Amino acid sequence: MLRIFGGGNVFVLALLPILIAIFQLFNFQFQYYTLFNTIDLGIWGKYEGINTFLGSLLTGSFITVNAIIINQLFNKNGFFVKSTFLPALLYVTVMSFNHSFYEMNGIVVAHFMFILGIYQLFRLDQNEDGKAIIFKASFCFGVGATLHTPLSTILPVLWLMTWVIRPFVVREFLLSIVGFCLPLTYGASVLYIKNIDIWVNPLKNLTNYHEKEIVFQVSSIALGLLFLMSIISIQRKMANSTIRLKKLIRIMWYLVIYTLCLGFLNFALNRQNEWFSYVAIPFSFFLPFAIHQKSINFLASIGFYVILAISIAKFLVF
Repeated sequence: MLRIFGGGNVFVLALLPILIAIFQLFNFQFQYYTLFNTIDLGIWGKYEGINTFLGSLLTGSFITVNAIIINQLFNKNGFFVKSTFLPALLYVTVMSFNHSFYEMNGIVVAHFMFILGIYQLFRLDQNEDGKAIIFKASFCFGVGATLHTPLSTILPVLWLMTWVIRPFVVREFLLSIVGFCLPLTYGASVLYIKNIDIWVNPLKNLTNYHEKEIVFQVSSIALGLLFLMSIISIQRKMANSTIRLKKLIRIMWYLVIYTLCLGFLNFALNRQNEWFSYVAIPFSFFLPFAIHQKSINFLASIGFYVILAISIAKFLVF
């Protein structure tokens, strides 16, 4: 599988919906993740009576699109010399450990907006005006925050990521605030019109998701080891990489730290793991380096297949 996705054949992306469908069929068969007939879209409200099959089809479509955009960003911005489709495969595999992979909700749509925000940030250039791009990126993250309110904490991280590529400019800084707050203000207005309490705790868990603790622990260890191998590979890559690639990797590091903090916060407050799903986005940019590095390729490949085996075994064993 790694060899297939590691090549340059774009048609392998057609395998992504099949892989997603296999995971979802396993869940329908073994009922590992409980599916609700409700779509929770954050401050936009809950929608009852949704067919679970339709919900799985919708979230599968979003997962596919998210994976393809991530892969396009990876190849377009020259993370590797040659095109690869490992980022898409890794995003799908890591996401398969999360409830939002199997049921439509605000988190998977927030992933989409999160990725679009990164897409805009990657368009920034140090020597060109960035006001429009920064506004669009901030707006994307702001829409994501309306769909999953814990993302309302990302604004300071957004500033840090922007300043990696751009110097501090007052107008751009103010536009980032406006762009981010605009969808949140609109959402608050809708809540006010509907006479719903606006003062919602942004860190409150949206839906009561549960994951087997042993599966989370084992998969986290395997994923952590693969991530450590990717760090070694990235350090070697950075020695001969362009200045721009170094800046993009630095942006990804900010996202790794932020998404991990978000996940640990969810565990501390709600004793749940669903917010760790955001880690799948920056990890999709980092993990291919471990698999691509010749000196550790064999170990990294074993690590990936262990993670893939756990993602399937959880349905059969637990």
